[in-house]
Amino acid sequence: MLICQKLGYQTTIIDDYQDAGHTGNALDRVLKLNEDAGVSITNADVFQIDSNQFEIGKYDLVFSSDSMEHWHNSPKNLFHSLWNGMNDGALFWLGVPNCVNLRKRVTALFGRNKWTRMEDWYEPEVFRGHVREPDTEDLVYIAQDLGAQRYQIVGRNWIGYRHPSKVIRWLIRPTDRILQRFPGLCSDIYLFASK
Repeated sequence: MLICQKLGYQTTIIDDYQDAGHTGNALDRVLKLNEDAGVSITNADVFQIDSNQFEIGKYDLVFSSDSMEHWHNSPKNLFHSLWNGMNDGALFWLGVPNCVNLRKRVTALFGRNKWTRMEDWYEPEVFRGHVREPDTEDLVYIAQDLGAQRYQIVGRNWIGYRHPSKVIRWLIRPTDRILQRFPGLCSDIYLFASK
């Protein structure tokens, strides 16, 4: 969001910062960097915000990445409120992990395709991990539900670039280019819908 702010957009981040990794000095530094640049930061559960707050004709970009899969609430009303608040020509950009990417399809054959470890779900009082990972059909469903006339599903494989194995990191470059032609096989999928 910092980049959008630097490009001249009025930018707001909404997050309750309750997920693992959203604490401590690293988060404080990122938030301060954004605040110093003029980004508005709302520390709240997005589902607790009054949907009337999203003004009609206010937004040029609505962006959510690696978040929806953690939500226990349906995003339908939230997405509709945001969509209605978008200007004509604005972009709705939703990024999520793909529940049926190529790696998951292959590892499922060997019985190794769990979303989370048992202790990650069982031990904490409140589970904040992936509730439901979508696939490309789900993103099309969202676009059509919003009434988007123009939308595109794009796939990328970012996770391979950060893999601990040098071999995987070396192989991901050519593999990613090929897999991008088939978003349903990519690790990360994106909905780009224009209003």
